Amino acid sequence: MCTVTSSLTIIFDPPYYKGIFEVSKAKSYAVAEINLGTSEPKLPLIQNFILENWSKIHFFTKELENKIEKNKINPKRLQCVAKKQINQGVGTGAQVALKEQLNERKMKRKSSNTAHNEVLKQRKFEIKQEKKKAKHRGH
Repeated sequence: MCTVTSSLTIIFDPPYYKGIFEVSKAKSYAVAEINLGTSEPKLPLIQNFILENWSKIHFFTKELENKIEKNKINPKRLQCVAKKQINQGVGTGAQVALKEQLNERKMKRKSSNTAHNEVLKQRKFEIKQEKKKAKHRGH
């Protein structure tokens, strides 16, 4: 039996409200960040967003080596933990995962831009060579 734990943390990162989704499965951890706009999001807005756009959210997944199995937690204890997390904010695990995702996207973008610039440079060189040859044709 595999348990899936998910949570949504809403933070105010001026001037936007952001939602951070965290999903923990047996041996993996996934995190995604979404922009909720400049005004404070209401519960129906969040619920509609999740129902309509869940498949469009891009999660960054990270494999975990040694996952500690959690015992079943008393519901009252779970409420207490939820209240503490509300005051605490975003966990450092989510921040690290989001930073890794940002760096990964940055590296992909850099490599694709470098390749694109090489192609453009090569094309300009070929055009110059063609112009040179056209100049030196006979009269």
